[in-house]
Amino acid sequence: MRFCTYCGKEIADEAVICLSCGCKTQRQKPFAYSQPTVEPTQTIIEDSESQLAMWSKITGIISFFIGWFALGITAIVLANLSKEETGGTMSPSAKVGYVCGIVSTILTSVLFVAFIAFITYLSL
Repeated sequence: MRFCTYCGKEIADEAVICLSCGCKTQRQKPFAYSQPTVEPTQTIIEDSESQLAMWSKITGIISFFIGWFALGITAIVLANLSKEETGGTMSPSAKVGYVCGIVSTILTSVLFVAFIAFITYLSL
């Protein structure tokens, strides 16, 4: 048996409400201080420029000026790999490589289609 904390009357151990005063008498769990658990996080590269980001930038700029389709695709892939390596954020170098790779790929594709159309026109 235990006692109501409000009116002091004796109540059953499993009682939720005191029959005398009507107050809730749920047992309070003893306070126990527990240390917060820290979850291990993904390791993020500290310097903002990874090797993949640097190579993405180099291949993107070269593909932009030379116009090689394969280098443009390579720059895009390297930029996305560097993004995964740094925890989901793309560094400035990777962004440059990514944008140059996309522009180069689009321009190369357009020029290729125009060249094929021109050759087809001449052969008529």
